[in-house]
Amino acid sequence: MSVTFHAAHAAAVRLVRTSARAFCVLPFLAGGQAALAQSDERLVIEEIVVTAQKREESINDVGMSIQAATGDRLYELGITDPSELYKVVSGFNSNVTYYGTTIYTIRGVGFQDTALASSPTVSVYLDENPLPYSVMTQGVSLDLQRVEVLKGPQGTLFGQNATGGAVNYVANKPTEVFESGVEASYGRFDTVDLQGFVSGPLSDSLGYRVAARVLNSGGWQKLYSDPDDLAPDPYWTELEPTAPARDYSIDGKAGDQDFFTWRASLLFEPNDRLSALFTTTGFRDRGDSQRPQLYGFATLNPVNGLDPLVADYERAPRNNRSADWGACVNVDGGSEADVFGFRSAPGAYTITQTDPDGEALNLANRRYDRCESAQKDNDYWSASLRLDIALTDDVTLTTLTNYGDFERDQRLESDGTIYQDYESYQTGYIEDFFQELRLSGSLGDGGNWVAGANYEDTETWDSFLQSYGISTAVPTQVFNRIPLGPTNPTSRQSIETWAVFGNVEYPLTDTLTAQAGLRYT
Repeated sequence: MSVTFHAAHAAAVRLVRTSARAFCVLPFLAGGQAALAQSDERLVIEEIVVTAQKREESINDVGMSIQAATGDRLYELGITDPSELYKVVSGFNSNVTYYGTTIYTIRGVGFQDTALASSPTVSVYLDENPLPYSVMTQGVSLDLQRVEVLKGPQGTLFGQNATGGAVNYVANKPTEVFESGVEASYGRFDTVDLQGFVSGPLSDSLGYRVAARVLNSGGWQKLYSDPDDLAPDPYWTELEPTAPARDYSIDGKAGDQDFFTWRASLLFEPNDRLSALFTTTGFRDRGDSQRPQLYGFATLNPVNGLDPLVADYERAPRNNRSADWGACVNVDGGSEADVFGFRSAPGAYTITQTDPDGEALNLANRRYDRCESAQKDNDYWSASLRLDIALTDDVTLTTLTNYGDFERDQRLESDGTIYQDYESYQTGYIEDFFQELRLSGSLGDGGNWVAGANYEDTETWDSFLQSYGISTAVPTQVFNRIPLGPTNPTSRQSIETWAVFGNVEYPLTDTLTAQAGLRYT
């Protein structure tokens, strides 16, 4: 079976944006003075300061291929997710895989894999702390100062699997005076996007900042078939007199969004030599999994013929919103009939699924009467601490400590029909700990250096529970008798990475700078 995925974006209108500082300035602008101020502003080219080499410098002084955009620019273009960076970064692209995993690509370098914990070729960072897997990058675009995209292999300062490039998000920090802001929009499919922040001092040396975003919308995908005009799914009929009656109604719309993300930070600066930034961030996703769009079939087992329910199924029209799906993701079975097309005696149907510790979960005699739609129940949170200590006037010690935790519980409707042909229930988690320690300093005549080490410890668990229903893969070709499914491929990884690195720059002339870097991982 061949399916494809489409995306639809809601066109939103900006309603309100407020901040304390804006209200202080605007009353003094009037008439010709306002016009003059706008005219003068157009003549100024804003200098963008980046940290592409783990120190602040003008983007014009960075000797590598880099593009950057301010948080205001991202807002103007409606960029609220890493997948939309193509609007400001040439050569950047992204796509969502069959199982909902997002793949980032720079200059055509990407790693197309459907697993939850496949190491990407484009590394993403938040304030220099790694988000090692793309699924953890949702919500990272909240309340940003800027984003920096480094193209090509990043071998020294950002070296973890960054063969395609690195994306470093820089969040807004606590302010010395009180500020607040609210941005709201309403668009197609009843999309409501509300985000805001508050920031200010708690004392002379301690500041805070809290930001949050709520994104909700109705379904943008629509059912193009009428289930009442089609034969019923064989796994949703009463096969036994004692089997419970099943509700075969199908919601005609899908694609609802129910997303909440937040970030809170504290900045402690008791003197000019010490800075401590504590940040915690996270998101909650309860939206729909995207439904695929049917455009063709391929026979997986030539011995088995296509079921007429599938062979005669109408292909999707040429409309990105059109798709078909079943009443629910039926990986838990139908009634006492098993999910792979062979009848079982009541109570004899068994799935052996393993938990993250490898222990078998015996699901025998379980009543398979749950009906859950293709939705997400995914959560992520992280906590980080950055310390900058000026050891001397020229040497600074920086430590980065970060812990992140992601949990997935997601069902996928994967065949593009109302029938049970292929469906998947995905569970898993990612736990990541990162620690970096580095020294940086200046050399005479404008030169600089940095040297350090980092350590990362990641634990991942990835589980797929898959059913195949009326697929031609059932039964398998071996003796044409062995049923296929439910299958439960799982993956567990324990990854430890450590590295030492160094980098030095020295200006040879006013227009020529020598740079050398080294990293061992």
